[in-house]
Amino acid sequence: MILRIFEFTYLAFGVISLSVGIVALFRIFAGRPFEHWSIIFLKSALAVSITGLLLDIHRAHPSHLPTMLSVYVAGVGVLAWRRFHLNRSWGLVFALSLMGVLCLELLAAVQHLFNWLSPFDASGHSPAKLLFFVAESVIVPLFATMGTFAVRRYRAKPIYH
Repeated sequence: MILRIFEFTYLAFGVISLSVGIVALFRIFAGRPFEHWSIIFLKSALAVSITGLLLDIHRAHPSHLPTMLSVYVAGVGVLAWRRFHLNRSWGLVFALSLMGVLCLELLAAVQHLFNWLSPFDASGHSPAKLLFFVAESVIVPLFATMGTFAVRRYRAKPIYH
């Protein structure tokens, strides 16, 4: 019963985090990346990551790697925001960390989805693994392209705090 509540909490945090992340992504493209949406996204992404890591602490899952990387990348974004106040190149680091966290959160969500689709596959050669590879092959280049676009867009407008 408690595990089901914890899984529901993780799912709810995940949906909220991805939704807020998409809003923050469009704010970056609009040239306004440093509003409250970005900070709410980083906080919700950290909540999702910690909840996801605590779901099954007895064994490692493939989704734990992007989740742990997401925590580290979010930490770099928080460092750029809180310690360096987004001065000079730290604003670019913040924008890229938002893109990276959103990409890693999406990869972890896709991995959880495909793990859920094939829970009884003992052979290790399921169609879900192939579908995850295809999804990963689409998500990573897409976010790399969007990250490049965000950096180019950001450099056109320096910020002064």
